[in-house]
Amino acid sequence: MPRSGLKRLCDLAVVAIGAALLFSMGGAIVAAPVALPFLYLAIRAERGNPGLRGAAVVVAALTVAEIAWAATYLAVTETQPWIWLLPLAAGWGAGAFFARRTVDAATG
Repeated sequence: MPRSGLKRLCDLAVVAIGAALLFSMGGAIVAAPVALPFLYLAIRAERGNPGLRGAAVVVAALTVAEIAWAATYLAVTETQPWIWLLPLAAGWGAGAFFARRTVDAATG
């Protein structure tokens, strides 16, 4: 069943808002985690635009990496290598998870 224009517009708005929060000063730490479930829904969109789903995967992975960075900073301050290793691993893992969900949605 093809997606309606309104649902596609909502998916585009979610990705745009998530990206804007990610690039804002402090928005990623405070408000971007709220966008994560909505990004997941945009990624899982049945027959959605592959480019939009790919952008949603990137924004979601970067959001998870930003959240992991904040948690690491609060837990161990700037201790090397944790301050960059944990966010990198979290972002990479989230990107793989969300990309897999994109493949699942595309195949059925």
